[in-house]
Amino acid sequence: MLLDMEALPGVVKQKLAEVHMSRTWTVLQEKFSFNIAAWKKAFRQYYSRQPDRTSELQAFVMFGLKFIQPVLNKILGRKADYPTWYRLLEWIVKNK
Repeated sequence: MLLDMEALPGVVKQKLAEVHMSRTWTVLQEKFSFNIAAWKKAFRQYYSRQPDRTSELQAFVMFGLKFIQPVLNKILGRKADYPTWYRLLEWIVKNK
């Protein structure tokens, strides 16, 4: 799955950093009761299967888009293609 960097909100493209990954996990746990240990394990497995040129941040965005966004959209009663993951990252980068 290729990451469409153009689809990312501008502030996310410019400012997303490792600290935001940690903050995202925290939000997912606190607001949506995600089992973070299990999700982080799944992410590490996903990242280990990515090409060497894929950064951890890129893999995190792709993982969230592919696996976390569908869960969030279902929880929130949104259409499957609603960009919840991108909006969540944008909110975290701007506010956390």
